[in-house]
Amino acid sequence: MVRIPTQKEETRALLEQQFKCEVALLSRLFHPNIVQFIAACKKPPVYCIITEYMSQGTLRMYLNKKEPYSLSTETILRLALDMYHEEWKHSAKKPKGTREHTAGWLPEMIKEKHCTRKKVDVYSFGIVL
Repeated sequence: MVRIPTQKEETRALLEQQFKCEVALLSRLFHPNIVQFIAACKKPPVYCIITEYMSQGTLRMYLNKKEPYSLSTETILRLALDMYHEEWKHSAKKPKGTREHTAGWLPEMIKEKHCTRKKVDVYSFGIVL
């Protein structure tokens, strides 16, 4: 959910564009390791994205509930390999979606400096890990 400010035109326009991009991206993703997009709702001043129900909450919530270093090595490796394979298959020159959810928003890309897909992938994978 995001509350769209009504007074700040520039911020409102930026958030609306990011919301549209996020909905467009999520509506095209179909993978067992990605939460399934259900619908989107734009009822000013609140916009929301509805996804499948995750009984243990978000990945962040799940990991925060765990004791530090309590995940098995097998689980950590499975998660890392899943992220690696998905990122490697779907890396693009121009990132899509919002900055918060896009691995391709490197400082080099924001400054429009030259960088290769491989550099983007390696950097993104390292940040996620």
